[in-house]
Amino acid sequence: MALTIVNRTPNCVTGTYTGTAATHYLNCGFIPSSARAFNATDGDQAWTWFNGMDTAMCMLDATPSSVTSVGVTTLDGSAGNGIGLQLGSNATINETDKVYVVVFNR
Repeated sequence: MALTIVNRTPNCVTGTYTGTAATHYLNCGFIPSSARAFNATDGDQAWTWFNGMDTAMCMLDATPSSVTSVGVTTLDGSAGNGIGLQLGSNATINETDKVYVVVFNR
């Protein structure tokens, strides 16, 4: 699963991804300071991530809770999977066949 870049500015990248409930990589070209995404298919869920959060963690907006495993981690390019974020198999932030819009900030 790949990130489709919709818009790129020096400090922000906007794109879309389709959930698979399997680990995949969002290669935005830099390690973001923050990212925010929402489920554009259903409009029922959004997530927010800030660099420095515990590994595989992000905050959910629709329910006042956090994803604490198989969530979001950084990609530094060393494994050949791009530079940006890795999404784990958490079905809330990576729901199968749902399109998400994501904004990455430097």
